[in-house]
Amino acid sequence: AVVSTQSTGYVCQSVDTRCEKCFEYTGDDGRVVDGKMNPPLKECVKSGDTGIWTNKDKHCTLKKCEFREIKEEMNMKYSFPSDYEITKEAYCGMEIETECNDCFELPGGATKHTYTCDDTKLWNDPLQKCERSQCQEPP
Repeated sequence: AVVSTQSTGYVCQSVDTRCEKCFEYTGDDGRVVDGKMNPPLKECVKSGDTGIWTNKDKHCTLKKCEFREIKEEMNMKYSFPSDYEITKEAYCGMEIETECNDCFELPGGATKHTYTCDDTKLWNDPLQKCERSQCQEPP
């Protein structure tokens, strides 16, 4: 979730932490690095005989996409992580795999599609409904 550029610290030293892909910092005291919001620097300050870290409770959180409900009238089977329907939360990197029921297909003729919650907090494609497959005119 977080990349630290330094693993140990000393009094009067700071540690730079940054959010990795699929993670974000949403506090109002963050700082922008490479166009992305990150937690404030963690600084080791003198406290008695030792040092303590500031901002130790400031961290990156996993990005979420909106919940997608697969309804019966969409004519498809689906699979996704087991807690998805319970928590109603989709996290960055989560995939929903869909497969049209027999005699149905997606627009364009495919019968399977994988939807992915990406780093932009959006799904990679709009959810499509499976339609009944068409036959050509009889001979």
